[in-house]
Amino acid sequence: MLGAKGGRLIEACVLDMSDSGLKLRVPMLVPCGTPIKIEGGDTLMLGQVCRCEPEEGAYTVGVQLSETLSSLMDLELLNRALIGEGGGPKVESASELRASRR
Repeated sequence: MLGAKGGRLIEACVLDMSDSGLKLRVPMLVPCGTPIKIEGGDTLMLGQVCRCEPEEGAYTVGVQLSETLSSLMDLELLNRALIGEGGGPKVESASELRASRR
């Protein structure tokens, strides 16, 4: 969870996934509005909890994604775009930056 003092690591199981969100199973309550970072393999996702409901001794959490980066290169490109390095155009996402460099 982002924003918590030092962050907090919670293991989760992905139940469902779409372009705009995730459905997770987690062992504890995560309040709606909590900003979170999800890491798995070579993917980094940023989002916000939009629903958290108790279910069979755990919680089902709905996450609305704001950004998905599928490789370390995407992260580097987004970082450069956000801080304005390289003299390139300001862009909204790493995928737009990649497209502008082709």
